[in-house]
Amino acid sequence: MQMIVKTRPEAAAAVRRKAGGERAAAIESLSGSPGALQQTLRTLGIQLQPLHPNIDDPQLSTYFTAEVDDTAAERVMAALNAEPAVEGAYPAAKPEPA
Repeated sequence: MQMIVKTRPEAAAAVRRKAGGERAAAIESLSGSPGALQQTLRTLGIQLQPLHPNIDDPQLSTYFTAEVDDTAAERVMAALNAEPAVEGAYPAAKPEPA
């Protein structure tokens, strides 16, 4: 299942400033407790990817995606929604035929 994760603007900026493999290091400073979000992501076994990778819009740049096993989706959403650097985590809408 694909999940949408909306972070606080300062958290998104920190992630987006870093390129490639440095992205994980940026996530460590996203919450009040250094490394809290990074630890949560490691524990859950997920990675955040920008939903809109090549944009400068301050609102759209706060959205990320994460691939999550369907059986763990509720647990993952609850854990992410408990993080200070996360404004919301929810399932992505499934595309439907027109």
